[in-house]
Amino acid sequence: MLTTATLARAIAALAVALLLAACAGYRGGWASVPYTGAVPPHPTELPESVRLFTLEEVKVPGMQLRVSLNNRLRTYDYQVWFFAVPVSGDARDVLLGDQDGRTRVYLSVTPQVPGFVLRSAAVRLEIDGRVYDPVAARRFGQFDAAGNIVERGGKWQYVELGPEFALSRVGQLYALSLVFDAPVPNAETAKISLDLSDALRDPARPPLPLIRFQPVRWREGYT
Repeated sequence: MLTTATLARAIAALAVALLLAACAGYRGGWASVPYTGAVPPHPTELPESVRLFTLEEVKVPGMQLRVSLNNRLRTYDYQVWFFAVPVSGDARDVLLGDQDGRTRVYLSVTPQVPGFVLRSAAVRLEIDGRVYDPVAARRFGQFDAAGNIVERGGKWQYVELGPEFALSRVGQLYALSLVFDAPVPNAETAKISLDLSDALRDPARPPLPLIRFQPVRWREGYT
């Protein structure tokens, strides 16, 4: 038989569950989305259903390439309960990702053919008309004590790359980071482009096109 105390506990548990289920939030801001060609391909304001990750891929021959910057800006973050009634909010501007005052370019490269080599000294990043050279090039992965990349049992970290780094394994994902001694550009207003034409090359193939970055306003919900 269901006692009054048991019923009360069940009702309380159900109420907590409903509160947790009803608690959600939404946040948004500005981001720089890469593209090639003369015309930005995306609307300035992205629908909530569009995730920035899906827009980071750049269509180039011979590889799968994703490009992102560490300048993603969050301008608001609100938690809501029950039919979008706000319960708390944060309207500060917050830069997301790795931040030490310098600009980072992240390249996720999966070669589809052998022959690509990264020569980091040839990378050119232009921000509002000023051109910057990288001060460091790194690879992220799981490395053993000898510095070899492994699938398990190693330590996740960035390792420094030399002047030339061969992306020799077809189908292997290479997570690369380029560091520039440049202030992090404003995702809403800065004019940004990345030139990899002499830096990420397979001599048997045409150079990569200039990559520009489009300011877009992003928004996402979460629970």
